[in-house]
Amino acid sequence: MIDSSPPSALPMPWALPDFVPLLRHSDAGADFVANAAASWWEWEDPLPTVLAGLRDLFPGAFYDVGANTGFYSVLIARLDANRVVRAFEPLSNIAEACASNLALAGVAERVTIEHVALSDTDGQAEIFLPPAEGDLIETKATLEVGFLSAVAGRTTIDCTTLDHVNQRCDAERIGLIKIDVEGAEARVLHGGQRTIARDRPLISVELLDRGPEGAISDFLRRSSYLAVNLRPGMEIEVAGDAGVADPAGWNQLLVPSEALSSVMGRLQTLAADYHRVTGKTQTPNSGAQARDELLRLPTQMLVDQLAIRARLIEILLSQNRAARYAALTEPEPANVVKRSAPKRRALLRKVRVRLGLD
Repeated sequence: MIDSSPPSALPMPWALPDFVPLLRHSDAGADFVANAAASWWEWEDPLPTVLAGLRDLFPGAFYDVGANTGFYSVLIARLDANRVVRAFEPLSNIAEACASNLALAGVAERVTIEHVALSDTDGQAEIFLPPAEGDLIETKATLEVGFLSAVAGRTTIDCTTLDHVNQRCDAERIGLIKIDVEGAEARVLHGGQRTIARDRPLISVELLDRGPEGAISDFLRRSSYLAVNLRPGMEIEVAGDAGVADPAGWNQLLVPSEALSSVMGRLQTLAADYHRVTGKTQTPNSGAQARDELLRLPTQMLVDQLAIRARLIEILLSQNRAARYAALTEPEPANVVKRSAPKRRALLRKVRVRLGLD
């Protein structure tokens, strides 16, 4: 039986303050600003919280399918030093951005980037690209014909199956799988059915209403998995074997039926902690409580994020984009834009003192 009690020092990544974001994009020419302006966890809320809090229940490798620029690969690699992490990203420019993020976070040597798409077959396939959105890094490319409302281009990429990758990797045990492949989730699951049946990993999927109807439900019934809807604010709902898009939130957990009780017990604990830390309850969270929760975070995680912010600013300055950055980010750290490396270290010390870490 899986132990549903939380770890003794449960990491709470959502408690990072607004001015210490984990950047989603790290390619020198792309969308640093929009991501730096927002709290890093809010974009994917509550999935980072959930994966961080459930990961110890599912030991084994983490397969980040549709890794994009490595948000989840960085998160899991930083929290689990001994876990194998594989990031699957078929588009070369985005894979390069992912590599940069991994290096900035200090986990490049522990995360393997696979330049391939996971699907239901081996070989090559055509991937469809949407129109560019300013200078944002692409996040909506898809293998599914008709998924995009507008197609700006297409390119050929290499494909393989999760089962074949796992066989190549000496049939390593898989504990966690995150799938974000813009409508092609069922292809990934079909191509990994042998490994999934063997290891019974926890799976997260992003389900949009444009995906193939009924495909996830078929997987749930065939594999004895159950869907759990994840909604912003840590609202959790068991959807059973109905793997359909949730209008209130696009992320779902696919949970082995035998682990549902333990997972839901842990999620209840996570939700209570989340609401206490964020103050999203009728009892406001005091400053002292927030500081106590921050003290439970791995100190190195805070240091990592400030180091990434400093590197971000250097790149923005080199591209004369500091004005956009200063206009969008919070006022307190904006002064760092004109500071040298020694002064950035002074800012880091100031922030650490403010958080009660020194």
